[in-house]
Amino acid sequence: MILADVKFQTLHDHYKETLAAIKESNKLRDRLMIFLLVVVLVLLFQMIDPNESAATLSAWLSQKLDVTLTNSIGFVSSIVWFSLLAVMVRYFQTVIFAERQYPYLHNIEEKISSDYGDKDGG
Repeated sequence: MILADVKFQTLHDHYKETLAAIKESNKLRDRLMIFLLVVVLVLLFQMIDPNESAATLSAWLSQKLDVTLTNSIGFVSSIVWFSLLAVMVRYFQTVIFAERQYPYLHNIEEKISSDYGDKDGG
């Protein structure tokens, strides 16, 4: 009986840790979606007024990075597109990580349910 209790406790702890990892992944996914929307808004700003957006973004990047940047439209545009790519890649990595954890989590649920009395699966 002690072995069964240890098995149950181990499965339960592992279930809680896996669920916590998924929740953290979902929080990161939500933050990345907000960053993605901000970068898309910056791209729209570039489409509306490329010269003004290049000047504004160069000034902002110069202030944040404490370096002197030119108002080159191409350079600023490259930074924005690279930012979009980086945030998108990280977003999809996070989504795929969370989605891959769900079948594993369901497997743990089935083991706990079948081994410990819930025969109807509900």
